Parts: sequence; C-alpha cells; structure tokens
Amino acid sequence: MDNSEVVNTGIQETQETNPASAPSESNKWLKIVLLGVFGLIIAGGLVFAGYWYGKNSKLKTQSAKLNPPAGGQNLSPTETPAVISIPTSTSTPDPTANWQTYINSEYGYSIKYPIALKTQVVAAGAGTREAPPNARELYIYNPEMEESYMNRYINLEALGSELTRSNEWTRTQVRLGGKSATKLVNSNQTSDFDIYIVQLNNNQGVLEIFVPNVQDKGTLSNQILSTFKFLE
Repeated sequence: MDNSEVVNTGIQETQETNPASAPSESNKWLKIVLLGVFGLIIAGGLVFAGYWYGKNSKLKTQSAKLNPPAGGQNLSPTETPAVISIPTSTSTPDPTANWQTYINSEYGYSIKYPIALKTQVVAAGAGTREAPPNARELYIYNPEMEESYMNRYINLEALGSELTRSNEWTRTQVRLGGKSATKLVNSNQTSDFDIYIVQLNNNQGVLEIFVPNVQDKGTLSNQILSTFKFLE
C-alpha cells in the first residue's frame, strides 16, 4: 500500500513537468520575427506613400509654372496680383473753343477771335460796324482801346497779286489754312508786323495777312492766325 502511493506521486510529478504543456520558446521567437517583418512592411509602405505624394506635388508645381492659367498670372493661393494704375490721358482744352467766327463768303475763308474783340472794315466812314461777309480788307481789334487801327491784332486784305517789297524782307515757306504760304519777316526789324501771303481759291489772287510781332499782342495775334481756314 505504501508502494502504490509512491508510484502515484511519481506520475503526478511527471505530468506537471511535461514539456508539451508549457509555452514553446521557438513560438515566442517566431511571433517576434513576424511582428518585426509586419512592422517593416508598414514602415516601408508609409515611406513609399510619402515619397510618391512629394513627387506628385513637385510635378504639379512644375506643370503649373510651365503652363500658367490663361488670362492671368501664376499665383499661389496666398498671393494677390499687383495693382497697376494706368494714368488717364487728359487732352488740353482748346482756348479758342468759345471764340466767335468771322466768315468771308466772298473770298472763301474763316477766322476766329475772342468775344471781347470785333471786326472792322478798312474804309472811310466805316464807323464801328462789324465787317460784312464780302469785305475785301478788314482787321480785328479791341473796341476798348483808343486808335483801334493802330492797335489791331490782325489785318486781312485780298489783292489781285502780291505787292512788291524790298529785299529787307526775308521769305520762308510755311503752311496756313491747309495751304502752302509765304511768311515775310523784316530782317532790319523796322516793322512791327510779320506778313503772310497765301493764294485765294478760284484764282481770286492772294490774301495778305499782317500779324503783330510785338510782345504785348504777338501771342494773341498768332492764336487768332492759327484759326484761319479756307472754306470747302
């Protein structure tokens, strides 16, 4: 009876120390290796995804630089286009716009002059009447000045042909009223006038225009002359 108890006790000890019932050491290492391989696969996938995303973004940026959108600049979302101010062109106002116009239908020309001035026929007993549209000779003057003829701003006279003048008059070719004209300047400065000579239409002769060259009237006189035109 004592022997059987000893045998049973030995059997129990053998079962508790059986290697098949304990965790295998090789299985632990296998799990560790598998986990390591799985981790490397995940890390490699993340690295590849980051590389592919960066490369794709770089290609898009280069393509946008080489092919900017039509009709605009290649701007990033945070950039704003520069504002370029274009100066507006302003035209110089015409100082003669509000002037009155004298039209000579007989000799086919017109000329403008300031409202404060008047026209006057060069003839005995003409008085202060404005020049008619068929006046052969007239001048433009300031009615508020004494001796209006001596203080005239411009004098126009239609003649059959040009008058003969001395050699002290220097001749140059200019344009007047859309036509070729001759300008005479006294080289000895013995005259207060320059003279312009232009051919009239329909073989009516010439028109001689006397323009003061003195400082107090020269500027306005030349402005008046610049409005001279032939009628169409």
